[in-house]
Amino acid sequence: MTDVTKKPWIDKKINAMDMNIKTGSIDAIVISNALHHFSSPAKFLDECKRVLKKNGLILINEPNTSFFMRMIMNIMKHESYDYNVNVFNKKTICNDKNDPWSSNCAVSELLFKNEDIFNKEFKNLKIIYQKYDEFIVFPLSGGVVSKVKMTELPIWVLKLFDYLDKLLIGISPSIFALGRRIVIKKL
Repeated sequence: MTDVTKKPWIDKKINAMDMNIKTGSIDAIVISNALHHFSSPAKFLDECKRVLKKNGLILINEPNTSFFMRMIMNIMKHESYDYNVNVFNKKTICNDKNDPWSSNCAVSELLFKNEDIFNKEFKNLKIIYQKYDEFIVFPLSGGVVSKVKMTELPIWVLKLFDYLDKLLIGISPSIFALGRRIVIKKL
């Protein structure tokens, strides 16, 4: 387990854009709700390409800036989004590099919306899976940083909400999907 800041539960402090890890030594990298905090997602992806073994995987879970997610972010003022950055350029700064909590939740949409562009920009990396998820279920869970006690619901209610999530996201992910899961393979 790594992070940019040392905590008791962290095994190693690592800057994701300049990892102190041997080239070609990692089987998989799991990143959950953090990519949008990196000042340069392109540097991170290049660094992943360096440290991953052939056929290594990057498993990503990120916010999706759907209509409802933008509405939630505007109300909560917790994180932000900006579509006016070139996420494919390593010199572009997407967030304040001196503030690890600075965010741009549009990063995943900008990077992964067009798989052909991603695959062209990041040679030897290929998106092999992408799925939109979480509409009702995400707020019911308390979100990423749960500061509000959530009511425990019966399993049948949760299954109903899961069904509604899949239905609404299937109809229009650009309106309803609050999350996005991506799997990238190093070729």
